[in-house]
Amino acid sequence: MMKLKHIVSCLIVQLALTLAQNLPGLDYLKSGFDATKIMETTGIGQTKAAIFDLNDSSQGFYDFEYEGKTYKVSQVVQATSELTRKEVTCENVYTSFTDFQKKLTESISIQGGIQIGDIKASLGFNHSLEEIYEKITKEGKSVTMSQSYWSKYSLTNSPAFLMPLNNQFKRALEYLNENVKIPQDQNGQTFYNQVVQAYGTHYVSSIVMGGTAKILTLLNTTYVETHDFQEVKNQVNLEVNYIMSNLNFDASFNQTENTTSVVYQKDAENYIFFTPDLSHSKEEKAWDAWESRVPQNPQPVNITVSYLSDLASSYKEVQQHLRDTIEYYLKNGDVPRDPSTVKQYSFALKQEVPQNKNLRTPLKENSRTDIVEYLLFGKKKQTITQK
Repeated sequence: MMKLKHIVSCLIVQLALTLAQNLPGLDYLKSGFDATKIMETTGIGQTKAAIFDLNDSSQGFYDFEYEGKTYKVSQVVQATSELTRKEVTCENVYTSFTDFQKKLTESISIQGGIQIGDIKASLGFNHSLEEIYEKITKEGKSVTMSQSYWSKYSLTNSPAFLMPLNNQFKRALEYLNENVKIPQDQNGQTFYNQVVQAYGTHYVSSIVMGGTAKILTLLNTTYVETHDFQEVKNQVNLEVNYIMSNLNFDASFNQTENTTSVVYQKDAENYIFFTPDLSHSKEEKAWDAWESRVPQNPQPVNITVSYLSDLASSYKEVQQHLRDTIEYYLKNGDVPRDPSTVKQYSFALKQEVPQNKNLRTPLKENSRTDIVEYLLFGKKKQTITQK
């Protein structure tokens, strides 16, 4: 009888969790993350297959209040209010897309292993970044970035060994350990590739939810080279203020004049991105609309991830080969076809370490940048070209 009551109680808890609305961000926290896709999505929400089970009733739950609502959060996740608002205008001018990519990915912290600058990231279907890439690499443009950053709360997982694994992910690791271990042929390697393709390269250990509004300014490199940085910065700041003022007020108000120089106006081209996305980002008062939307629909603005292979610590051979497969994938942009390729590449990578000390140097635990930002923009783009 007592056992039946326990089963009924568990079912009631599961039903309540199913019907309850999830706190925004938990879906990202439980899912895998593919670091090669960081340049091709319109948000941090890489909801690959689930790695953690955040609805495991045996872990217990607590209440977290946000915007007048109460959410149930697993005891293995720490939810913390984190109210930060920062406005940052032009800090630097980037003449190469590689340097610009590093700026865009400042807010992605990878705990150990291959870092962002060494990953072969795909632009995929991110047409906005494709345009910027073409303008920088083929038209000789330079780019600056200004942004408004707003964080609302953070979510942090417990240490990996305390996290309840999703049953399917657990079964995948068990299968590799029982049937493959160190693959000897292409068929065996395929199983590792499938795990990486399904679950990604990393798991998420912490995430900050909020919103960003970014203004990317493209300039002719000739203009940048013939003006000192302070002058360029002043001109960018003037235009950013002009753009923001025009997005803050409706058409019944007199819009602020553009006081930038004629030469600058001729060279400048601006892209505006909102996260969370605005369905009508070109409308007047778009900035006000974004500020209203952030509390209602917060999106990831900062993320910390660790190697997926760290979760296979109970199976040492599987852990090592999974890590080697992941590193091959990160550096080459494609999964390996043959396990011998993985072994050769792993050996070469280890030989590389003394020459490239940053390759396997772990980040400090609290290495979040002062200005937390993420490259993944809203789906809608506003382009303003100064003639």
